[in-house]
Amino acid sequence: MKGEVELKIHNNKVNYNFVLKRNVTIVRGESGTGKTTLYRLVSDYMKDSKSSGVKITMSSGDSCIALNDTDFENQIKKTKNSVVFIDEGFIGFKNDDNINDFIRKIKKTDNYYVIFSRESFDKIPSSVEEIYEIKTRGKKHTFEKYYKINDYCRLIVDIRKKDKFVLFITEDSKSGKQFFKEYFKKTNIKVDSARGNSNIINKINENINVELLVMVDGAAFSPYIDKTYKMCKYNKNINICLPESFEWMILKSGVIKNKKIEKILKSTFEIIDITKFFSWEKFFTYYLEEITKDSKMLKYDKKKISAYYLKEKNMKKIVSVIGL
Repeated sequence: MKGEVELKIHNNKVNYNFVLKRNVTIVRGESGTGKTTLYRLVSDYMKDSKSSGVKITMSSGDSCIALNDTDFENQIKKTKNSVVFIDEGFIGFKNDDNINDFIRKIKKTDNYYVIFSRESFDKIPSSVEEIYEIKTRGKKHTFEKYYKINDYCRLIVDIRKKDKFVLFITEDSKSGKQFFKEYFKKTNIKVDSARGNSNIINKINENINVELLVMVDGAAFSPYIDKTYKMCKYNKNINICLPESFEWMILKSGVIKNKKIEKILKSTFEIIDITKFFSWEKFFTYYLEEITKDSKMLKYDKKKISAYYLKEKNMKKIVSVIGL
């Protein structure tokens, strides 16, 4: 599937209307908020079609299915270009081995997956932008953003002045860390790397008593956003910025003159091949490497950043994307 998918699912009692934008959407909420009802509507429609009393309309894609525990492997193999709903308690999420196996099975598919979870879902990497809760107004049910994150650069705490923190932590141990070490070298701000999203929380805890600004790839940070969000909420020392990725920042900054970039960034969901790129940060790295590979000056290397991106005027443009 590609692009936004608008879904309307209803019977004579309830009406769900929402839009999916990426291949993985997380829907959170306590018991009784409507998650299981939505799953059952899709399940009933699968069994009895129109006689179920359920009506499903979708702007694109072939069908909707409700994944079941007993036959999910076969369902995944057979399902293409569809929206797959997964209820909380799904057997594929019982332990790490099951989860890793499930991710391997869905990574090469062209489906969109909607995962229901009562609490924080720390299983499948997905975007912090695509975590929702169900809001109910009478019969009408809609998806609304679960985390209220600043749209400007997705700072949980809006901080725009360098003198407000003493340690900058990036998840990237290669080009991203190299870039920010150069950018902050004339200041008293130390730059360190967590070496991956999964280590961010430990890295914050190690430095809990100093003023931090943490930058992570928002496109794949959903497994860790809940704990991080709470840490930021209750500790004013901690601030976090969640751009899609460091490579997305470079693309958005304008330091590369290419007319196609703006369209790519505005319409990524219409262009990205989800069978090749399970999450968007991988796509942005690939795309940046592709459009610069024939230029000795601009060529982007994840392992060692080019001197072009470390020029002062270019660094300023890149960091301006996140408000620094």
